[in-house]
Amino acid sequence: MGKKNLGHKVPKKYTPEIRQFALSLHFFSCKAFNYVRKQFNRVLPHPRTLSKWYSSVNAKPGFTEESLKMLSLKAQNSNNPVICALMLDEMAIRQHIDYDGTNYYGYVDLGNGINNDSLDAAKECLVIMVVSVNENWKLPIGYFLVNSLNSSQKAELVKHALNVLLNIKNLNVVSSTFDGCSTNLTMSKLLGCNLNADNLSTSFIFNSTNYISHEIVILLDPPHQTHPTQDRKSTRLN
Repeated sequence: MGKKNLGHKVPKKYTPEIRQFALSLHFFSCKAFNYVRKQFNRVLPHPRTLSKWYSSVNAKPGFTEESLKMLSLKAQNSNNPVICALMLDEMAIRQHIDYDGTNYYGYVDLGNGINNDSLDAAKECLVIMVVSVNENWKLPIGYFLVNSLNSSQKAELVKHALNVLLNIKNLNVVSSTFDGCSTNLTMSKLLGCNLNADNLSTSFIFNSTNYISHEIVILLDPPHQTHPTQDRKSTRLN
């Protein structure tokens, strides 16, 4: 009788294929994962092991590779096209600098590998999230520690996000939601929208790197709308 049947620990290293299958199955259905694990004599790892694998995710600023891989896997295994909305928002964070002997934490970080004490302390965190339109889930795909971003910089980040998403097969992005602060309104104009009431156009055409054109509709988040001339910081102080 094998060690596993006797209840003894069996030290083993799971192959990348088994790791991917186990993580994917558990992500889509915990019940299915537990059933398969029970029926096949616990050949799959314990959920605690999965938690350890998840804990090794690289959570540095920038676009999160693990989230994009999971999103790609979701799209590949879906019977229907995955339709998503892109959301972005900035959140105020406490200004604080830490140094662990190797790296600094708390400075402006756009995920470009620049890490030194010559940078400004970050005041905000810009988070980019994907929200499903035809299902019930949402997934952060990246964050950036910033001091302040102008409209042009925000527009470039949106373009980068759309590029990485629209290059995933069977996935489509139909809209982008953000609050109505002045930099976001200017950003939407730089992307190709026209917010003039006489010639209103609330969508823009984005040409991804796979040479396919996509129409993206912008939606201003009603709870956070401000007057176009009103700055975000003055809004918080009022």
